[in-house]
Amino acid sequence: MKRLYYLADALTLCEVIAGFILLGMTFTKMPAEYAIWAFVLGELCDAFDGPCARRWSYPNDGKVRWWRVHVKTIEHLSDIFLAITCMVYLFFGTSNPDIACYAVYLGTTIIVICSSVELILIYVGEDTLGVKLTTCLILVRRWIYVFGGIAGGILLLIFATNWSTISKLAAIGTGISIGLGLFIYKLDRALNP
Repeated sequence: MKRLYYLADALTLCEVIAGFILLGMTFTKMPAEYAIWAFVLGELCDAFDGPCARRWSYPNDGKVRWWRVHVKTIEHLSDIFLAITCMVYLFFGTSNPDIACYAVYLGTTIIVICSSVELILIYVGEDTLGVKLTTCLILVRRWIYVFGGIAGGILLLIFATNWSTISKLAAIGTGISIGLGLFIYKLDRALNP
């Protein structure tokens, strides 16, 4: 109970491991029925590492924790890594070429939009744009990534499976329900960044 501040780090590490598992599934041509679970596990870890880090922060004991020096960069890179491994799986690991094309289009579009917003924030900065506009751009980048990248990745993985139409619709309905639940859970953070 005393060391719950390590939970956020463990969840970020699990997200990276899920990305490597998905990458391994690409090279072994593992069916999408299994690959989807690696992606969903990674995204659930991503969804809860931030709240855990805010709830159980590190004690102010003067110790240097090298893995926490650039925590935002590491968390951001782990998110990007998981999204890229999903795209790689959909392009190389699935036998459905249509799904692969959609994955590349979706992934490329999301990366271009999010990178453009990120570049604006880096090169123009808060001093020029102002706090409110910077906050809006951060939220735009975040929600494009969440709704386009995560939701799009899960939808493409579901359609890449050999499940029946009813099973696919049930999985999509379950995903939408979980997504709305997480959205409501994180809504206060989105409105008050």
